[in-house]
Amino acid sequence: MIPKSIGWLTGCVVCLYIFFPLYARYNKRESSQNSSILQIVQVPLTVDSLPTSYLSTVLELTSASSPSKCNLEKSEQILKSVPFIAYACVKIVNNDLYIEYALRSPKALLASWKNSAVDREGVIFPLSPFFSPKQLPQVLLPSSSLHYGDK
Repeated sequence: MIPKSIGWLTGCVVCLYIFFPLYARYNKRESSQNSSILQIVQVPLTVDSLPTSYLSTVLELTSASSPSKCNLEKSEQILKSVPFIAYACVKIVNNDLYIEYALRSPKALLASWKNSAVDREGVIFPLSPFFSPKQLPQVLLPSSSLHYGDK
C-alpha cells in the first residue's frame, strides 16, 4: 500500500503538470496585450517601397502603441486613403505590425501639375519623394477642379 504522503505528493505533481501550462499561456496572453508593437514589417508588392517612418507617421503609431488597441480596419482605410497606395492590408503577428501594400504605378506625368502623375486607372498622385525619377509621357489636363486621389 502507498503511504498517504506519496499519494499527496503525486497529486500535487499531477496538478502542477496540468495547471502550470494553462497559467503560463494565460500570463503570456495578458502580457502580450499590455506590451507595445515591437516592429513594423513592410511587405511591399511593388518594386518601390515607403520609409517605415512614413508608415508609422500616417498610422499615428508611437513606441508605446499597443497591438490590442490598434484598429486594423481603420489602419487599412487610412493607408488606402493615401493617393499613391493602391492596396493595403494590415495584420498583427506576435506584436509585430505587418503592412502589405502596393504603390500605384505612374503611367504619365501631368504637365499642368507640378510633381504629379497618373496611373492606369486615372488616379492622380504625387510622384516625389516616394518614386524614383522616371521618363514618362506628359499629359495636359485642366487643373481647375482635380485633386490628388481623383480619377
